[in-house]
Amino acid sequence: MEKQTINIIIGGRSYKFQVAPENESRVRAAAKRIESKVTSYLQRYENKDMQDILSIVLLDTTLSLVSLENKDEISEGMGQL
Repeated sequence: MEKQTINIIIGGRSYKFQVAPENESRVRAAAKRIESKVTSYLQRYENKDMQDILSIVLLDTTLSLVSLENKDEISEGMGQL
């Protein structure tokens, strides 16, 4: 399957990605969510530079992922009872 090039902006910087057409909407949605968090944290922490903001966004996003994984593990454990 042929990939296409899309342009994503995160933290004011432009990035080009090669994605399969069926993944484009997910990549764009993820970038939009990241950019929304960047904007939110920039407003809260005006004195932080972009590196700090991106680190905070990464931590926040990863914490959400870990929380979801833990919920899945609990659900699987409950199903085994």
